[in-house]
Amino acid sequence: MINNNKIIYEKIFANDLNSSIYLILTEIYLQENNLKLAKKACKTGLTFNPYSFDAELLLANINIKLNNDEK
Repeated sequence: MINNNKIIYEKIFANDLNSSIYLILTEIYLQENNLKLAKKACKTGLTFNPYSFDAELLLANINIKLNNDEK
């Protein structure tokens, strides 16, 4: 079910980068442990929604996980 929704969410986000659907996509990518794609989606979303506290927290979480993976 997540994969079907993910595809729909990706299409929505691709057509409207200003959409807040990037938060859900970022969470899905995190669940899949796809940290690079999670970071890309989150940073793209923040470009269009620069005052999103939720996105800032997600991005911090992603960066922590990426730094832990490098060790």
